[in-house]
Amino acid sequence: MKKIVAATFSLFLALTIQAKDFVISGKIKGGAKQKIFLALQRGGEATPVDSTVIDEKENFKFVLKEGYKQGFYRIYISPENTAAIIVGKEE
Repeated sequence: MKKIVAATFSLFLALTIQAKDFVISGKIKGGAKQKIFLALQRGGEATPVDSTVIDEKENFKFVLKEGYKQGFYRIYISPENTAAIIVGKEE
């Protein structure tokens, strides 16, 4: 019998603006070495815009370069393990 271990999607998220880039970084408990995706959500469809591998210390980082689209984004490891964020500029 194959034992399946599911990582707890416990997300600590930090959003910072550096110059004109937008950084999304965080820590996922139990997520080391897993691939994580960032997708722009429009209506019922999510369009992947980036992916990375969570490091050994369970940290990840996405950098949206200048000209990124404002809107509703999803960060996910799998369809069951997802977090939503809204990216926009304060005026």
